Amino acid sequence: MYDTDSIGPLVDRFPRLFHGKPPEVPSSISSGWVPLVTRLLEDIDAMLDDAQAKRFRVLQIKEKFAGLSFYWKLGPQTTTVVDLIGLGEVQRLRIKPHKPTELFERVSVRVRAAETASRQLCQRCGADGGSAGGRGWIVTLCASCRALPEDAS
Repeated sequence: MYDTDSIGPLVDRFPRLFHGKPPEVPSSISSGWVPLVTRLLEDIDAMLDDAQAKRFRVLQIKEKFAGLSFYWKLGPQTTTVVDLIGLGEVQRLRIKPHKPTELFERVSVRVRAAETASRQLCQRCGADGGSAGGRGWIVTLCASCRALPEDAS
């Protein structure tokens, strides 16, 4: 289900955002979410001038609790993310910097929108989907992919 080669093409396509190398924290993107992450990176890249892009860094991209998790920072400003797991749900708390800049806020809004959208997109194929139980964790799949074996690509 996971496209382990998905980060490399994004690093090549968005050199300003990745500074020419993959994130330091291991990252992977489910195949069905590659277009969503590509659009997110296009939007962020368009928001930044060259000086701002030098301060932006993608820290990690991954699936967590059936949704996209996109970690980033803009200079010293970053959002601390805390996931609280309850019975049948996950609450994501975001703790912003003390005085976030307007640009930081704009990027944050776009990242949250992509993370929210991922919860309705199949991780395997990108079709409309919903959460489903997996081997020890929750995933987001469409009806067709849900019917496939868990290790199907």
